[in-house]
Amino acid sequence: MLRGFLVIAAYLCLTGGFVAAVVDGARSIAAGALSLTYAEDVLRPRLPGLQGALDKVSPWLWDPLAVQIMRAPLGLLVGMSGLLLLLMVRRRAGYERFAGFEYACVSTKRGWRAYIGARSGEPHVRFHEAQDLAGPE
Repeated sequence: MLRGFLVIAAYLCLTGGFVAAVVDGARSIAAGALSLTYAEDVLRPRLPGLQGALDKVSPWLWDPLAVQIMRAPLGLLVGMSGLLLLLMVRRRAGYERFAGFEYACVSTKRGWRAYIGARSGEPHVRFHEAQDLAGPE
């Protein structure tokens, strides 16, 4: 369930980054010059105590780190945040879904593969004979 919320948040961030890039592009075309919205232009008015809060935690959090992040274009920052969220919540290779079960594939020494998984707390194991992917030599 948490994964679902994170996927929705990731797609919302990607959408927000795309919208910010389109707005910047339209503004640039209208002005005849490159016009970008920086994260600082949006975050400073909404979070006025951010610098003081980060300085209390550690001074290096504000000056080299947060200043560089706030100098980034808003579309790039929000879009990359969404991309990172999507990469964090993606399904890893080696997991299969079958009839609602999520299995982790484990190879055994005897040439069998064990698929170990669970659905609603019930452990489940199934075995299949491993097939040689390299083919005959």
